Amino acid sequence: PFIDLLTTFRESLEAQADELWDEERLMRTVVEIVYDSFRSHGNGVLAIASMQTLDANAYQEAQAVLNHAFSDVVALSTEHNRRRGWPPQKNLELSIRMVIGMVASMSVLEGLFVPQGRKRPSRSQLIDQLTAVALYGVRAETGVPQAP
Repeated sequence: PFIDLLTTFRESLEAQADELWDEERLMRTVVEIVYDSFRSHGNGVLAIASMQTLDANAYQEAQAVLNHAFSDVVALSTEHNRRRGWPPQKNLELSIRMVIGMVASMSVLEGLFVPQGRKRPSRSQLIDQLTAVALYGVRAETGVPQAP
């Protein structure tokens, strides 16, 4: 799933090479890529996560692939930020990991974290809220129904 995610992420950054997207469109695209990738590969992600206790060597190999993917995303993001004229971010890698982790947990572990039944938000509402939280923090308001 991480290779698919990286490929799609790279394609999205390249798609806006001539005309830089505004921050919200860019973040929404990133959130959609991560959300859809992890929804498609949820069982694989859970299998990798369970390797930590079942097969330490396999888990370390998976972790190495993941770390390489994150390094690529950080390099792409750093170059993209430079093109935009944004100052270097001190904790860019940690921020990227946190956003991807947040979106991944909402997609792979949806049953635990997303309200179900009548209160279940649509995919679009989830993407909107995840985008807003990634950009502006938990005080962001997008109208997505909140769990009681």
